[in-house]
Amino acid sequence: MSERGSAGLEWLFRFLLRREQVGVVCFRARNKTALATDTGAQGLPNPNTLNPFDRDARPHEAIVSRFNQAALAQIRCGEIARAHTLCRRAIELCRSVIAHGGPRWWAEGMIEPYINLGRIAALTGRTQEALAIYEDVYALSVYGTPLVIDRFVCRREDVGAAVARGPAVRLFESFRALAMARAYDRALAFVSRREAEVEAAGGSARPAGNMVIELRALAAMLAGASTKARQTLAHLAARSGDACSSAACAMLEAEALWLAGNADAADGRWSMAVDQLGGVETPPGDPCVLYLLGRIALGRAAAGLGGSTRDIARLALARAESCGDDVHTLRCAIVLSSLETFECRETRWREPLASLVERTDYRLEKAAALCALAGCERGGHRSATAAYVLASNIGSLEGSELARRIARCWFGSPRAADRLSAPDRARVLHGAYVASLEDGFRQLMRYQVSAPWSAVV
Repeated sequence: MSERGSAGLEWLFRFLLRREQVGVVCFRARNKTALATDTGAQGLPNPNTLNPFDRDARPHEAIVSRFNQAALAQIRCGEIARAHTLCRRAIELCRSVIAHGGPRWWAEGMIEPYINLGRIAALTGRTQEALAIYEDVYALSVYGTPLVIDRFVCRREDVGAAVARGPAVRLFESFRALAMARAYDRALAFVSRREAEVEAAGGSARPAGNMVIELRALAAMLAGASTKARQTLAHLAARSGDACSSAACAMLEAEALWLAGNADAADGRWSMAVDQLGGVETPPGDPCVLYLLGRIALGRAAAGLGGSTRDIARLALARAESCGDDVHTLRCAIVLSSLETFECRETRWREPLASLVERTDYRLEKAAALCALAGCERGGHRSATAAYVLASNIGSLEGSELARRIARCWFGSPRAADRLSAPDRARVLHGAYVASLEDGFRQLMRYQVSAPWSAVV
């Protein structure tokens, strides 16, 4: 194993932290708990029990929501192509109902899968395609421009309440797409141009004002405009009404300071955030507090700060374990193991990390845990190679970036996957949960709604 791969994991912490910086965190709980084994097929409604003409019963939601949930599960487990197929299938089902005489308001069910296609495009590096989808939804929402989805022309009157999300979708999702593509200057310019439009939108189309302000701060932070980011966060903190929101502002300011090269000042803001969270009266498994503690530990580790990082990570780990959150447990274990000597890592952390690797089905998190596990083993070649195989087979921008970093830090070349035999690759890529995803995927692809409804029609 190369010296860079074994000496520290700051590069991995930076990668994991950057993933968190492409979405808002203030003023909403971020639950990062592991997915249940429900892939969306369980509980799928029986078409014979649904009335396709009863809009109040929302039969389109009952069906499409299962496909959306399953697509999310597939994405998190690295099955990007299957997620894309499920979104297309959901659109096809809604279009099929209309083609068989169903009402046109079934077009409302096409909007969320269509937005998800944009998210998948952004994940896989097709940024312009994603931005075009969000612009289409915005134009339908604001100007009533007809939207063509899978050869079906959606009009504003067809899609009901779904149309109200257009301004918020364009703002938030376009920012995420640009941030994932590392087009930070474009993201900041986009948010600056569009913020006024979203603020002017009425009703449910207008996202919470605090979230919009935070998005501006995130865009400035990622674009290197640290002063502007901190000014915006100060304004945001003044509007916050609870300790969690204030702690989130302090945490984000610390990240902005660290990115600007001021680690000492960042240390103080991270400490302030922890102090604020210490006074929060919440259950141990509160998703917002758990997320913030874990992210603070991750940020401090990425900045190379010692001191209280171990105590913060231990607190977050205890909370994550108490509520059975494997993903947060895994991240905190990675941070804690990296702070120990090799002898301590080998004796204390090798088995816990190996257990977490087996229990975790999110491929990026599993690959990150395998990187940490490699640092607990003498040589660590097998675990590092398995991490490379996982990351390189995800098919997303994040997976490709992680695979490149693993290859550079551990092997010095991108040919690490050749070191695993075919059976070992299969074991790495397909566990019991992936098998359940396959079963659910097949069930959903066989699901039909139009033929049994002839009697109703």
